[in-house]
Amino acid sequence: MFLITDSQLDEFCSVIRQKEENRQRLMQMIGSGEIWQKELVRVHDFDFRDLRVAGVDGGLGRFSLKGVECAVIRAGGAVFHYHGRQLEDVEYFPDEYPSARIVAVSEPLDTIRLDLLVGMERQIAEIECATEIVRNATPTLLVLDGSVLPQYTSRQGSSCLEAAHDRLSTVYEELHRMCLNRGVFLTGFVKESRSNLLVNRLVRESCFDEEVQKRLAHVCDSDLLEQLLPEGYRTRPLRIGTRWGIDFFAFYIRTARDRVFRVEFPELGGDPELSAACLASFIGFLCSFSDSVGVPSVLLEADLRVRVREAEVKFLRDSLVAALRGEPTTVVRWR
Repeated sequence: MFLITDSQLDEFCSVIRQKEENRQRLMQMIGSGEIWQKELVRVHDFDFRDLRVAGVDGGLGRFSLKGVECAVIRAGGAVFHYHGRQLEDVEYFPDEYPSARIVAVSEPLDTIRLDLLVGMERQIAEIECATEIVRNATPTLLVLDGSVLPQYTSRQGSSCLEAAHDRLSTVYEELHRMCLNRGVFLTGFVKESRSNLLVNRLVRESCFDEEVQKRLAHVCDSDLLEQLLPEGYRTRPLRIGTRWGIDFFAFYIRTARDRVFRVEFPELGGDPELSAACLASFIGFLCSFSDSVGVPSVLLEADLRVRVREAEVKFLRDSLVAALRGEPTTVVRWR
């Protein structure tokens, strides 16, 4: 049983209150400054006659069977056809109810490496699905649930991880080339970000004293933006890197009262501010159907189609157990 004394609890609460007071003073100082006011950009409505927008997501379930780690992965996408602001038609890829595939891992891996491998396999499935959508539907805008860049950079010294890492880089590059050739606007909608790129830019462009700069070093972008970014506004674009000869940028946007998201995109026209303005208008429109969720409607639809539910995983596990009945030392361990 975990015990904590009243004095220890009071001391802990005092530390939390002090940190929050310091944070609030810091936010007020930044928010009232000229640098922050220059950072804010209002998201404007975008007039369009016809728009085809695709969203891609993936689902994942896990279980263990007879020394083999199994991942159930499903990837799919939805394509919304708008005429003006009216939804006219919906397509699904590869179909309305995508089938799942099983990835079986027999190589001995610790938990961290296994999670890395399964995560890469899921991301590969999503990006391959996105590429097929571009090839077959040629949407105006393609929205990924997550980054437009591979997020797994460590190979961890394992042959299967090295192979998955190489495949992940390859499918991402193929997607970007396909979007470039077909004239598809690619973007990534990131729901969780612990980056401090925006904070670092504010420090570089401001005249904060050394003490304030030290305090800002412990603040991430999301902490700052949750306090200071108004609904219906975005930040100026931030350069986040270069890969495959392409420059990548991101901006933050508040699409609902309680949510701030990061939007990433490759810049192919040489004007990241113009691209950010167009993208923000698209994203704002797609998020306007819910005041509380703030997620593009096409991503919500894709998520509903690909989500791997616990009952499905249990059914698949039980089916495999039944098929292996009579085999020696069959052991199922639920994760």
